[in-house]
Amino acid sequence: MGDVIEAKSSDAMLAVLGQTGTLEELKEERISLQLARGRCYDILSSAFSYPWNRKFFRPKSLLEPMDIAIVDEEDWNHVKSILEGISKYLPKMTIKQAQQEFIRVFGHAVSMECPPYEMQYGTEGGIQSQTDVLIQLGGFYETFGFDQPRNRTRERVDHISIELAFMFSCVSEPLLVFKTDMRKETSVF
Repeated sequence: MGDVIEAKSSDAMLAVLGQTGTLEELKEERISLQLARGRCYDILSSAFSYPWNRKFFRPKSLLEPMDIAIVDEEDWNHVKSILEGISKYLPKMTIKQAQQEFIRVFGHAVSMECPPYEMQYGTEGGIQSQTDVLIQLGGFYETFGFDQPRNRTRERVDHISIELAFMFSCVSEPLLVFKTDMRKETSVF
C-alpha cells in the first residue's frame, strides 16, 4: 500500500532523470519537462504540415526540447543524427521543392508510401466505418476544447499534424491553468 502512495507523490519521468522529491518540490522541473514535451509536439506538428513558407520547419529547433524530453542517451544520439541529416538536406531545397517532396511522400490523395492519416493504419469496415471514426475523433477534440490550428492547412482530424497539435494543446493547457493560479497567488492587493 505504501508503494502506491509513493508512486503518486513523485514524478516517474523525473525519477528516471535522477530527480527525487514530492510533486510539489519538483514543480519547476515538471513544468520544464512539460514545456519541452509541448514544444516538441508543436514543432513536429508544423513539420508534418504542408510547407507554405520557409519557416514551416526548422529541424535544429527540436534539439533543445528533445534534449530535455528524451532520457535514453542512445535514443537521443539517434534523434540528433536524424535531425542533423534533415538540417543538411532541407536548407538546400527551395520552397517549391519542399512542397513537391511533401506531395510525393504524403500525396494529395491518400499516399500508400507514407500516409499521414491514422485511419490508413488499421480501420476496417470501409468508408462508412471510417466516417464514423472521424466524427468520433472530431467530437473527442471538441470535448477537450481543441480547435485545429488556423495557421496550418485544413486537414482531416486524423492527420498526424492535427494529432500532434492536439497533443501540444493537451500539454499546454494545464500549464496555462498553473500560470493563472501562480498570478493569483502572487498578486498584491
